[in-house]
Amino acid sequence: MPYFERSNKFANILIFFSIIFFLIAVVVIFKGSVLDQVFQYSNGNYVSSGIYFTIFILLSVFTCIVAIALKCVVKDARYEFAEIKRELSGKS
Repeated sequence: MPYFERSNKFANILIFFSIIFFLIAVVVIFKGSVLDQVFQYSNGNYVSSGIYFTIFILLSVFTCIVAIALKCVVKDARYEFAEIKRELSGKS
């Protein structure tokens, strides 16, 4: 599909980045003691780790949503082009 191949590749790249951001968030939550932040309020290191965790989780969710939307656009475009091609070949 030459028309939406770039969109499909971009969606795959976004899914990859979403997985990377999620893995970074998991590392931050375990290494940065973000779980301790729930039970006690301590120094700024816990707060900064919580902020990093939140940022990476939000980036992961956002890129995943955009990638899924692009995949849906590509799928719909393929269907539409197949229908147009079928109609044109049927009428000639």
